[in-house]
Amino acid sequence: MKKLTDDDIALLNELGELFYEVVPEQYQTFCATTSSIAVHVLQYFAIKARLLPCQVWYTTPDQNYVVGFVGRPQALNKWDGHVVCECGDFFIDTALRNFHRDFGLNVPRVVINNKFNMTAQPISRVNLSETHRIWWHRPPENSDLTIPETPPEFISQYATQLIMRLEQKQNMAVAM
Repeated sequence: MKKLTDDDIALLNELGELFYEVVPEQYQTFCATTSSIAVHVLQYFAIKARLLPCQVWYTTPDQNYVVGFVGRPQALNKWDGHVVCECGDFFIDTALRNFHRDFGLNVPRVVINNKFNMTAQPISRVNLSETHRIWWHRPPENSDLTIPETPPEFISQYATQLIMRLEQKQNMAVAM
């Protein structure tokens, strides 16, 4: 993927700011759905984006919490994975609320961050404090990377609203 321009990064940050003003908060734990919405929006603006399966770790000095690819039985009719929207040397994660729901941890609703510039198991890291971090890792070997599909009309509904809001912001910035 190509390196993002300053304008691309500005758009990515605006998308993160507006995301849950448009997408209902009830979807904050639906990584496949929210990441697909982000991919759709970014592709509309000619930013190459794709879904990137990953495992996410929230680490403290005393404990590690993991979301995605942890070997949970699929009997709960729930995908045992996590996925983010990758775009260039960045990614946007719109579904970290799984940590709040499952473990009571305080996490940002949206994280936009650079990926590490090397091929390694870790993809990226965000320091939330001196002792609390979120790490994104590649999925463990032999993981089922089949991402659940969300109906395209559902993705399009929220992506279209986000696109309209982003275009309004861009038009306002040009008019100033």
